[in-house]
Amino acid sequence: MATILNTAYNVQTDILESESNISVENGTLHVYNDKLKVHLQNEIREIVTTNNSSFVTKNGSFLDLTSQSVDIGAIAAVKLGTTIFSNGVSISNNSRINVDYAGIYNLQFSMQLRRTSGGGAKQVIIWIRVNGVDVPNSATHVTFQSSSDYLIPAWNFFVDMTAGQYVELMWTQDDAIILTYEAANTIIPYPAVPSVILTMNKIN
Repeated sequence: MATILNTAYNVQTDILESESNISVENGTLHVYNDKLKVHLQNEIREIVTTNNSSFVTKNGSFLDLTSQSVDIGAIAAVKLGTTIFSNGVSISNNSRINVDYAGIYNLQFSMQLRRTSGGGAKQVIIWIRVNGVDVPNSATHVTFQSSSDYLIPAWNFFVDMTAGQYVELMWTQDDAIILTYEAANTIIPYPAVPSVILTMNKIN
């Protein structure tokens, strides 16, 4: 993928350097050997292109269309059963978010939590694991005050990953709290509510 110049110039394409090894076909400029020299503002300037994976855009969008539960005090990985799109970021084992390229990824999510019974303050704890290992300092508490409450935790993590690694969103709860899916409402029309929505994109 070519490096993008953020400054616009008038380029005299009749003075392209021969060592750039370029061709023009059907209006498209093809650059070979990762080097392009052009005449910019009365001087020859070099534009470097690269296929380095650090410039490769990779991303994925996923959600889950089921209600999920975990026993009190137990730990579970958040399920992601539906792929919206996948470009170098994919799901395996119904919960593992795999990456094909090394880099720093922005993992963003929202979860629809519901407490189905009981009273008094109870909690859900959410954190991430990379390749099965808890990431230090990644956990957060979400507190319910009464039955039938809905809460939507939504935040993001920057995760430094190597090619072939996976990250999982983990959760535990201490009293009748579920990740709830709701079908589309036809009486007051609105779309279905996934239990989880998650996107992940490579930022570096």
